[in-house]
Amino acid sequence: MVDSLNRITRQSSGQIDLLQIHDDLKEVEIREAYEVLKRSFVDRPAHQIILDIKNLQVLSQGSIELLRKLVGFFQSLDLPLVLIGAERLSPADLIEVSQGFPVMDNLEEARVYFGSEEDSKILKKAEGSKPA
Repeated sequence: MVDSLNRITRQSSGQIDLLQIHDDLKEVEIREAYEVLKRSFVDRPAHQIILDIKNLQVLSQGSIELLRKLVGFFQSLDLPLVLIGAERLSPADLIEVSQGFPVMDNLEEARVYFGSEEDSKILKKAEGSKPA
């Protein structure tokens, strides 16, 4: 696994995959992380995605570019997506990054949105998790 992915975690439970970005990435790391994540979702498909950036310390242009790429990729796979923590983005970046997907405040709201108690065990575990 690439070093840049130490700052990105993917947790899967049933139908829902939670992707958390914990720290800012450099431009070269963004390309590498995006390609690895893309292969990961092709090799192990998801049905619903929660993209959580609440723990992201710095919202650099690189981080925003990675978010744009990931959201576009998930959209190309026609996957339902919820963004958490995206309210920190500027209005222009929020519109561009979210591409019309819902933006929520926390994991509980995302769990309710996806509506599956059984598939949301990952969310309850992740609420207490912290970056490594």
